[in-house]
Amino acid sequence: PDFWDSSTANFKHACGLSTDLVVEHTNLFAARGEAWVATDVPVMIRQLLNLLVECIGQPVEAVSRLGCACLRHLLLSAGPSFTEEMWSVACEGLLHAVNASLKSVKLLMACFNAGSLEFNGDMGQVRVSARMDCSEMECIRIRSLAQQVFLVEDQQACSNPDLEEDNRSYIFLIHPPDMEGSPVGKRIPFKNVVVGLISHQLLLQLLGSMLLSGVGSKSAAEEHILDSTPMVSPSGTPGNGDVKESSTDSKQSEHLPGLLDYLSPKNLAKIFECLLESYNTACEFDSRPGLKFLFQKVGKLEAAGNLYKQTERSLTFYMHALIEKCQHAGSSFTPEKVKEILYSKERTSSVTSTEAVPGKERRRRNFKRAQSFIHQELNIMPKE
Repeated sequence: PDFWDSSTANFKHACGLSTDLVVEHTNLFAARGEAWVATDVPVMIRQLLNLLVECIGQPVEAVSRLGCACLRHLLLSAGPSFTEEMWSVACEGLLHAVNASLKSVKLLMACFNAGSLEFNGDMGQVRVSARMDCSEMECIRIRSLAQQVFLVEDQQACSNPDLEEDNRSYIFLIHPPDMEGSPVGKRIPFKNVVVGLISHQLLLQLLGSMLLSGVGSKSAAEEHILDSTPMVSPSGTPGNGDVKESSTDSKQSEHLPGLLDYLSPKNLAKIFECLLESYNTACEFDSRPGLKFLFQKVGKLEAAGNLYKQTERSLTFYMHALIEKCQHAGSSFTPEKVKEILYSKERTSSVTSTEAVPGKERRRRNFKRAQSFIHQELNIMPKE
């Protein structure tokens, strides 16, 4: 922290200039057919992505946000100029960034079984240590970020945080199953979890912009997330977002939203893997009541901590992008068709009684059916 206090401004400047340089050179050289471009430019992109992933994994909010911002600039500004190999490198970097932002919360989740009501974990021991090493402003900032991460909008509106002086920072001391019997466990500051999940929200916004920027119809969940920032095409003209607004209805169907036109099925599957990783992690977190109440107590939240927003956004982006691909491919993907698929399989299922299947399990089963149907339409099978 002392290093970042004195070096953040210079580091941000250096990262910004490095990202601008890579974007400029990628747009300049990617269109050329020289052999060295196909080998050297992907290496340059990979090295920058390695740096940005390390930034995203830092527990310092300013540095982590910097990594997300530079990653966004790189992909949205230079993405239309990427070759297949460059996109492969970029999608791998995105997956590493997503995993880096979820690392801390996953370490804590590993100590709790699904459905566990234990505060101290049942697959590993979890204790909370408080330290008087934090300023009052830092505590208020972490508490505010925790509300953004762990509460939905309605819960935040009803929240009345206790702003009494509390200069304590909290650290989770965990002994996961693979370290059972070890006198020294892992230390995960509460701040690390919060900053990581805040960065994860920014990555979800980036994935949404990549897949759906400029889309004609948006759900309520997408309205305030997807921006209208135009992406630059290789020729220097605005990308899909502006093309859709100025073209006729007959031309709208020729272009997919966001960067979908530039993503091959293989690379698109990697993007979907990022969204599914986010969705599955949020669902696993929300299936552990003890862990949720532990975060409520440590974060001084008005309700049990949850990742409902993360679940909603990741699943919405994933399904909406699949639907856009289906419609562009000429598939008859109407709400009536989806209902027909779901209900026909429900009737042929071995379990037909609604009382025999819990509501959550039934919704998950319906999601799997819709997912399978769309994958068959597009011949895309993302890793689950």
